[in-house]
Amino acid sequence: MGESPPIRKQLEAEGAVFEWRELGGVYVYVHTWLREALKLDPEGRAGELSFLTLMELGFETSGACADQGGTGFNAVIREGEAYLQRKPASGLRADVHFLLGQAYGDIVVLANGGGYSADEERAEYKDKGQSAVCQGEGN
Repeated sequence: MGESPPIRKQLEAEGAVFEWRELGGVYVYVHTWLREALKLDPEGRAGELSFLTLMELGFETSGACADQGGTGFNAVIREGEAYLQRKPASGLRADVHFLLGQAYGDIVVLANGGGYSADEERAEYKDKGQSAVCQGEGN
């Protein structure tokens, strides 16, 4: 098996992309098919479900917080609010609101000293914390 197990080779032959992560010493799948489904069917069911899954992942598909730099909640808020503006009657509306509430909750936690943030990062979110509470209540 080693570095290239047969299943990974098969998946890579079909277009899946795996990247090596030193932390953990493993290859991780970087959700190429998920992003492809969204690209191919942005207005259809496959695209919607892909979008929702990406929201659940915080738009982080690298397996190493490289896409969003550890602040996927910002992408969730940006993309989720834009989605609700574009599709106010979407069947995924409740799910998107729920994920937005979680993202705003992350900001409130960081603003109040939670997480792994340094003091200067905490100060950045302190200003956003009250706004996030109000936004979260609206979702």
